Amino acid sequence: MTPLTMPTPEAALTGMDTFLRLLTAQLRNQDPLSPMEGTAFAQQLATFSNVEQQIKTGQRLEEIAESLSHTRFTDAAGLVGREVSVAVTSARFDGITPMDMQAELPKEIKAGVVVVRSSDGSAIARIPVASDGAIHWDGKLADGTIAPVATYSVEARALLEDGRLGAAGEVRMDRRIGSVELSANGSQFLGEDGLVIDLRQVRQIK
Repeated sequence: MTPLTMPTPEAALTGMDTFLRLLTAQLRNQDPLSPMEGTAFAQQLATFSNVEQQIKTGQRLEEIAESLSHTRFTDAAGLVGREVSVAVTSARFDGITPMDMQAELPKEIKAGVVVVRSSDGSAIARIPVASDGAIHWDGKLADGTIAPVATYSVEARALLEDGRLGAAGEVRMDRRIGSVELSANGSQFLGEDGLVIDLRQVRQIK
């Protein structure tokens, strides 16, 4: 089903002007011996009233939309410089800077790890989760070498007694909001690295 849309004020004004011209011409050229009936004239006036109401409604909706957009943008701008905790499924390692993350696992889980995987899905590292959920990866692989610069997938998993991986959790990373942009879809945050911060994945504003 095609959604209903309100006409723009400009389109409505054009339609009303055309309507008034037609109504005036109709009244001017009507047969004096057979003038327009009162009912028909009333219907014409009702149509005119509806067109006028459409213009006012359309203008009001535009005012409301503009006000909401400005308010949301202003509110979002107030978060620039703040740190947010974001749920992630991947992270980029620059080859030098250690990566600090936070694992969120079910409370009944006694031990957990964050599994780091390369682009082909191979597990290249298992990082133990501290009691407070903190994770620190210095980029070292199992053989002691440093992982190359790349984007790796990360997942938090429960570690069972037999060494197998159990229930999945969530990995979070702190990012600082560097700027906010107003796009066609509304306000969006950019991190200090210039990458977009998905608002749907923000778990906490610090």
